[in-house]
Amino acid sequence: METLELHGPKAPAKMPMMKCGHRAQGYRTSPGEKIPACVICAGITPDAYIVVPEPNLSERKARCSTCSCEKASTANLAFFEYRPDQEHDWFYCGCRGWN
Repeated sequence: METLELHGPKAPAKMPMMKCGHRAQGYRTSPGEKIPACVICAGITPDAYIVVPEPNLSERKARCSTCSCEKASTANLAFFEYRPDQEHDWFYCGCRGWN
């Protein structure tokens, strides 16, 4: 049986980027297998399970998907989504709270 598991305090310091555009937040596990997974996109797109090379974000801006404020793109922004086909990447700045 497959399950999704969020990474905990013993997870690697840097989870890999996934084809869906998010950094992996957990793993898809089954007997004898544990692969990085995007738990945001799991079950929606197979891209949630495909690891891709780290993108070059040095010249990119990210825009909050709620209030449209902008910051320099980095995969460490909350809910960051790399959108190579768009002018801006997405993230969430916390403008509407965290709960």
